[in-house]
Amino acid sequence: NIIKKFYQLFFIFLPLALLLALAAPIIYKILLPQYLESVIYFQALSLMVALAPFSLLSAALIADLRQKDLYIINTASPLLKIALFFLLTPLYGIWGVALALLISQAIVSCLTFFYFLKI
Repeated sequence: NIIKKFYQLFFIFLPLALLLALAAPIIYKILLPQYLESVIYFQALSLMVALAPFSLLSAALIADLRQKDLYIINTASPLLKIALFFLLTPLYGIWGVALALLISQAIVSCLTFFYFLKI
């Protein structure tokens, strides 16, 4: 069952994302000591790792030939990112970019889940 596998993956990837965020300062100190000021952005964006299992649902949409649904998802993603970049970047700078990426990925993941449930 795909939905069962999705939930299993999601509950594996969620702690991995949190672990990655917590380990980021150590990783940066060892591998990228010249970029320590960017650790906080990496930590924020590492939350996107938790959304990786939604690609399994997207693959199910492809396998089921849900072209209209995929068109909506694949069109919404870049349009949403562009809109959020224009809206959030001037207000929050680099945090606006990070927020735009997180918000757009979360919305696209929700769209993917919504269309998957319609199969």
